[in-house]
This record gives sequence, structure tokens and C-alpha cells, in this order.
Amino acid sequence: MADYYSQCVVQPSIPGWLVDKADRLALEGLGYTFEEDGEDWYLFAAEGENSTARGINPNDWTEVIDEVYPPGVERPAWLGRLVDHLSSAIKRDPRLRTMIASDWDLDLTAVPLSAAEIFQAMLQKPVNTGGLAFKEITIEGSLTCSKMMGDGFGGWVEHITASGIRYDSTQEILERWSNDNEPVPDAPLLEAAKAVLANWEHGDLAAAVRQLAAAVEAAEAQ
Repeated sequence: MADYYSQCVVQPSIPGWLVDKADRLALEGLGYTFEEDGEDWYLFAAEGENSTARGINPNDWTEVIDEVYPPGVERPAWLGRLVDHLSSAIKRDPRLRTMIASDWDLDLTAVPLSAAEIFQAMLQKPVNTGGLAFKEITIEGSLTCSKMMGDGFGGWVEHITASGIRYDSTQEILERWSNDNEPVPDAPLLEAAKAVLANWEHGDLAAAVRQLAAAVEAAEAQ
């Protein structure tokens, strides 16, 4: 039986002043490890990004939110959804308030929550402006397998800026390359056909037809 693995790294290292306690608590819950890199943080997920976060405890979040986002300070959208999800879970089962962090599992697919959205919210912070603004963050991931299975290898990348998030995978790249091999109209032939259409009712149609005939002849000769 084959075992499948997923790992990812974050590049470049993120300035320490851009990461607050809420960011770190959420990213660690998602499976990311923080390592000091001078005054910056180097992040990686040795077992990939989690869909179920461990160690996210309501009591921890209450303290963090009060400190980082006091009344009047706008919360990022991801944090608002996470808080709402935690509140709903506690209403369903009040015992969760007294559980220790190691016993608290949170299904992130129900929030939803992703590292890419957290990173984008970091880039959108008011403190990240001017000439020293941090412009982009990239997550690069690998998919591997304990056996040489045909479906066990690949990779993906997310490019994150304040204005957008782009995702691509090796599978999607291969699909595009396959589509690129489909026959496409010869450029001179296409332009000649457009000229015929443009001159159909007005203009020198005869000259346009002669141009089209020459383009067809050239395409056939290739």
C-alpha cells in the first residue's frame, strides 16, 4: 500500500513586523512551522496544509483577538469567519470552552480557511505601505509517494499579492500544454480571411481575395 505525502514552503521569509499573534496562531493551526530568519520568519508545512486544525482553542482566540483586534479595529475576513465558526461550535457544545488546546480539532473546510487568504490579508495591512511594503508571498508545494505510483507525484504553487491570489498545479500546466498542441489557424491565413470579410461589402474585395489565395497557397506549401 502506498503512502502519499504533501509538503510546502513559503518564500520569501516574511518580516516579523507583518505577522501578528492571530496570523501565527491560525497558520500554526494549519500546520505551518515558524523558524527565525534574522528578524523575519521562514515558514513551511512539513506535512502539508491541514484541513483540520489542531490546537485552536476558544480561550486562546479570545485573548489574541482582544489584544490584536480591540473594539474599533477592523478584523480581516478570514478571522471574522473563524470567530463565527468557533462561537457556533461553543453554542452547540459549551464544554469546548474548558478543553485544552491539544484536544481541540477544528474542521477548516467549514470555515473555510486557507494560508493563502491569511497571507493576502497580511499584505493588505495598513502597516504594509510605502517603499518598505512587502509585495508578494509564494507557497510552493510538492506531492510525493512512498512508491513510484503514476498518480503519486506532482506539485503546485500559489502566488499571493495584496490584489489577488493565483494558483497553478503541474496537472493544470500539462493540460494547457496538451491544448497548445491543438492545430491553430495559420496567422497570415487568418489575417487574409479577415481582410476578405472586411471588404465583403465595401472596399477592394478582389485584392483581398487574391491575398487570401496567396495565404492559402503558402500554408499548403509548408
